[in-house]
Amino acid sequence: MGRRTFPRAERPASVPVPQHHHLPGWVRRDFARVRPALGDLLALLEGDAHHELQRRVDEVTQAIGEGRFSAAWQYPEIVADGRRLYDEQRRHQAEAARSARALDTARRRAQAHLRDSQELLGAEASARLQRTLRDAGDPAAVAAVETEAERAVDAARGATSKRRDREIERTRARIQRVVPHPGEETEPDLQPWQEVLRRFAEQQTGSDGDGAAS
Repeated sequence: MGRRTFPRAERPASVPVPQHHHLPGWVRRDFARVRPALGDLLALLEGDAHHELQRRVDEVTQAIGEGRFSAAWQYPEIVADGRRLYDEQRRHQAEAARSARALDTARRRAQAHLRDSQELLGAEASARLQRTLRDAGDPAAVAAVETEAERAVDAARGATSKRRDREIERTRARIQRVVPHPGEETEPDLQPWQEVLRRFAEQQTGSDGDGAAS
């Protein structure tokens, strides 16, 4: 039967035994040799692969029961096909596991990004993006959520920067209205703030001196 390339199942499946009132001994021996492998393969395979192998086994069993004993020669081929189906299933499962890990890693990274950006995004936008992220079924969908979040954050930062610039301009304009430019005459009630501070300091010093003299 060659090298075994699949594990033993914890609970092997039941394999139908060929039935015939003149069943040759060589058919019984061939079936006995492949029965453990077929039981393991039928237990290990899933979905369409399981149904395909089960169909092949049932066809051979029926043919032998009808007296076509040469159908038993197909047993080694059926086991080989079962091994191939199992190897394909294992590869698909490994690929699915890798994809699931990649998706989970991408989703965790995006969730951390959303948490860090929550203040700029706002509660409503952050909650909506979190829901979209949970529904994302592949890394491309997760990347789309990250891109949308980055655009929203950039827009929020731009708006914040514009508000800050406007506030700076308003403050500068107020200062320019109060403080005259060099060379301009200074009215008594519109002294430069530096001059106001100097006079206030002199007044405080004079007041201290008068108190000491008295």
